[in-house]
Amino acid sequence: MLGIGDTGWLAKVNRLNEAGIRVQQEEVEIQYFFLGDWCLCGGPYEFMVGFALEAERLTGNEFFYVNGYTNGCLLYFPTEEEYDLGGYEVFWSLLIYYVFLDRVWPFRRESASKLIRFIADHAQDM
Repeated sequence: MLGIGDTGWLAKVNRLNEAGIRVQQEEVEIQYFFLGDWCLCGGPYEFMVGFALEAERLTGNEFFYVNGYTNGCLLYFPTEEEYDLGGYEVFWSLLIYYVFLDRVWPFRRESASKLIRFIADHAQDM
């Protein structure tokens, strides 16, 4: 597919299926850095800009910003809109990076909204 070899990925999927694993889950560490009204919030993914815009809207704070690549870079984390487009960030990148991440399946479509809501809700606790 697009010059990307998928035999290793397929073998990994088969091993997971044979082991009865149909869902991959991971815990995510979100970090907050407040400086007065300003907040930089980060997680270990390449977040789409929609994460920052929606979190700003939900918190009502124009100085609240969500940033990726905090304590690592796991993979792309698409919004629902990007998920619907498919493509490299959602599906194809896993054919390359599964060997480093041990992840073969993409996020669920609603994962971005859930994480953004979590980020905004817990910012109020800080």
